[in-house]
Amino acid sequence: MTREIYHAKLEELESTTLDLGRLVATTIVQAAEAMAAHDTEKSEEIIARDRQVNLERLQLERAGLLLIATQHPVAGDMRTLAALQEMVGEIERMGDYAKGIASITLKMDVGEPIPPVQQRLLVAMAEKAREMLRISLDAFEQRDTDMACAVIPMDDEVDDMFAQVYQNVVSAEISDSTDFQRANYVLWAAHNLERTADRVINMCESVVYVVTGELVHGRKMTERTARSSPHG
Repeated sequence: MTREIYHAKLEELESTTLDLGRLVATTIVQAAEAMAAHDTEKSEEIIARDRQVNLERLQLERAGLLLIATQHPVAGDMRTLAALQEMVGEIERMGDYAKGIASITLKMDVGEPIPPVQQRLLVAMAEKAREMLRISLDAFEQRDTDMACAVIPMDDEVDDMFAQVYQNVVSAEISDSTDFQRANYVLWAAHNLERTADRVINMCESVVYVVTGELVHGRKMTERTARSSPHG
């Protein structure tokens, strides 16, 4: 394999990984909207789509490992390949969370509508998680650590919305304990969305790793990249 072909394959691997991430970002919101509307047809479509996401993850991981084994990349290329291996796993797991929400929708009885305030909060959580994921993917593509760090406070917003869902569910249960199963489903979905946002933070850490060569976690990214980012 010539170096030109190698770099073309590396670029293709990165592009395909980012495309998969953007597909999952859209799926996250679709899953929450389908649950809010009790759209079983859309939910079944999301579950079917997850099988393709799983397959693409395996193909991307194998392609990355093949490049590592045959081309012996060093320095920046090695960091990029290592980060892509990590990112595709995070993306696939976020797809699992979306599939989980779709599965919840199929479990719910038609006579168990989610209260409007909980519907709005679930969709808002999904939309914020989608925004976080899209920014993290753009940050990786542009090698922009400042952009990656800007995602951190968004995770706090998702956590706040999760707390609001929990409080609303508990309040509803106090007034009517007959909806225990529905309450359990809503909390399960909200937890999946909260964990989705957490995994986006992991992807932002990959951006910092590729640019700086250092493994920095969570809020420490902001402190570290303030000293090392070429954009700062």
